[in-house]
Amino acid sequence: MPAFRRFSPITAIACAVFSSTSLFADFKLPDPLPSTPYRIAFVTSEGTTAPTAPPAAQSFTIADANQWVTNHRPADPRLAGLTWTAIASTPLVNAKTNTSTRPGIDDTYPIYNTRGELIATGNADLWANTPLTKPIVYDELGNTSSFAAAWTGSNDDGTASSSPLGANPARATYGNITSISYWANSTMTAPPNSNSYPLYGLSSPIDVPEPATASLLVTGLLGLGGVLSWRWRGAKV
Repeated sequence: MPAFRRFSPITAIACAVFSSTSLFADFKLPDPLPSTPYRIAFVTSEGTTAPTAPPAAQSFTIADANQWVTNHRPADPRLAGLTWTAIASTPLVNAKTNTSTRPGIDDTYPIYNTRGELIATGNADLWANTPLTKPIVYDELGNTSSFAAAWTGSNDDGTASSSPLGANPARATYGNITSISYWANSTMTAPPNSNSYPLYGLSSPIDVPEPATASLLVTGLLGLGGVLSWRWRGAKV
């Protein structure tokens, strides 16, 4: 079960200040924040041939995929400390196992993209072979991906396809980034392994501040503002 990432007081203050905007391009958290823990999915801004192209594919593991998305994770400080995993399958690991999104087994949370849009209500919704609510089309900065496809190595149900990543086949399974129906497994002929495509990444669960805590923080900020204002006026007299 993925560990919760609880907001620290400083992070909660950042959420209060940057609730609907971000210093990082078009990246946005859900606004308003959900009342329950949630997760964030994105597609990496850079592509790679490592998951599929020989000879790198022969030693490629799910840990390599996880490291790739971790290296490209959203840099927003409100998400510091999260664990990021690839929505990808290798011959030994299914995507839904790697991301702890197995329906009926893993704890389930709503999933949002990096524009704050709801993608899926939970694990079953993610792997139900039905259209997502919104596509995973935005990268770690909240920008629309410049790629048309993402390596997944997966079937629509989150299991490894007949051409998983790292199996070194002539072609590997990919998903259509702009699609809400074929995001994990495209119906088009898979591209050559020498092509460079990104990976999908998914965060560990993000806990939200308790309302009382958030209220106290806002109150504290207002009080701090009053003290600073008083000291400034005193300095001017």
